[in-house]
Formats: sequence, structure tokens, C-alpha cells
Amino acid sequence: MEHPSISVVFPVSNEEAILEQGLRTLAVFLEGCGLSAFEVLVIESGSTDGSARIADRLAEQLPCVRVIHEGRRNGFGAAIQLGYRAARMDWIWLMTPDLPFALETLHAALALPLDQYDAVLSYRVNGSRNRLRRLQSVVFNQSVKLLFGLRVRCVNAAFKLIRRRLVEDVEFYSRGWTFETELVWTLQDRGARVVEVPISLIERTGGSSKIGVTTPFQVARDLVLLRFGPCSRRGHSRHPYQGA
Repeated sequence: MEHPSISVVFPVSNEEAILEQGLRTLAVFLEGCGLSAFEVLVIESGSTDGSARIADRLAEQLPCVRVIHEGRRNGFGAAIQLGYRAARMDWIWLMTPDLPFALETLHAALALPLDQYDAVLSYRVNGSRNRLRRLQSVVFNQSVKLLFGLRVRCVNAAFKLIRRRLVEDVEFYSRGWTFETELVWTLQDRGARVVEVPISLIERTGGSSKIGVTTPFQVARDLVLLRFGPCSRRGHSRHPYQGA
């Protein structure tokens, strides 16, 4: 069976320390996957370090790389949505410069009968995180699944491979960290056929995390607004998904 074509959405904001290694590693990996076609969309969001310059240079050296300069940092979700609209391939795969899980997870997804699914999501199986972080993750996932009625094992696990036609016409409300919750909610609303694969997270060893002390409070506020605010259930059904 011929593998599908894939657009990798690769959001970047001040990742000078790890961008080149991450992007080159990803490009080499994709070359060996036997894909019918692929592209890497670097969504550069107003970086104040050398990330924009590095991304442009790598786009000249790596034929698969295309850089889109957002101009300013509008949030993780805003960058992903920009990539969704610019994607050209059949499937969209999200990856960040820190390569937070084994790239070989894609092989497990490609081994599935993809004609039977619209999205391949993931759930975490490793226990390398400390006890507090594991507890925080469990509380977050259970709370969000209850609040939104989601039927997945993990709402915000990193691996996501989604059929492009399922998300290219959706106007998402979330611009920040709640984007992943809205994405899963949207997939469920549109009747997407979803399967989940296990992943082990790889701790970041370079650059810096964008999660700050106030992030949990911002996420909690945004989740409430997403679920109960004026944009709640904001017309997802206006664009019903018609299947593969």
C-alpha cells in the first residue's frame, strides 16, 4: 500500500538553540519514510532571536521546507491554524522543534489502514515525569474530558496525524494552549474516525519551554470561555465533514 502525502506543521518561536538540528533531523527522517510526497511548513511567529534567519537559510538548503512568517507571536493555536490553511498534502502532522516524541511513531501510524480513519492521535505511556507532573496531567485530562465530553485517552498528547480535509475549513477559536482541546472537540463533533497510538515523551534538552508560572491559570480561564463563552460550539456543523 502506498503511503500518503504529509504536510508537517512546524511552529517556531525563539527556538534558535534547537531549530536547525530539529529541522534537519526531521527532514532526513521524512526522506526515509517512503511517503508519496511531503513538505515541512515552518510557521515562524515573530521570533526575536535568530530563528527566522535560520529557518530561511534552511528553506534554501532543504527542498521540503517552506517558511511562513507570521510576523508576531499570536499563540500556539494561531500558528497551527496558519499551517492548516497553508498545507497542500493529504494529511497534516504536527511537530515542534524539540521533537518531543520518537519520530518513528509515524511508522506505527502509517502501518494502520488509514483509509479507515480520519485522525491518528496518541496517549502517553512513559513514566519518566515526576509524580507531581503525572498527577497534574491526570487531573487536567480527566477534567477536560468531563467538561467537553471527549472520548479520547489523552487530550493533549503530542502526536497528531489528521486528514487535511477535516480541518482546513474550520475557524478555530483558540489561539493559545487550549487549541489542542478545541481540536479534539472539533474532530469529535465532525464525526471523525479516530484511532490512538502510544507514545513516550522525550524531555526537552535545549531551548526553553514556553510554559510559564501563569500558564495553568490562563488555560483554565480559556477552557471555561471555550466551553461556555460566546464562541462555544461556534458553528462547527456549518462545515460537516464528508469523509475520505
